[in-house]
Amino acid sequence: WEAFYTNGKPWSNNNFKSGINDGEYKTWHPNGAQNILGFYSNGVETGLWQFMDTLGVVVRQFDVTPGL
Repeated sequence: WEAFYTNGKPWSNNNFKSGINDGEYKTWHPNGAQNILGFYSNGVETGLWQFMDTLGVVVRQFDVTPGL
């Protein structure tokens, strides 16, 4: 699934398998800088998730792997 801002720049990219979030998840700020990078496994957030400011600098990150 891909979504775009009205100016054509990417807003989000999300992968699905059988209608369930599965794989890399990305969003971008309107200026084109990365906003969120994370992963889903069979609909569950997993692994390292990173949140960036409008310059693309990581301002928050955490590991949401189930069972940690």
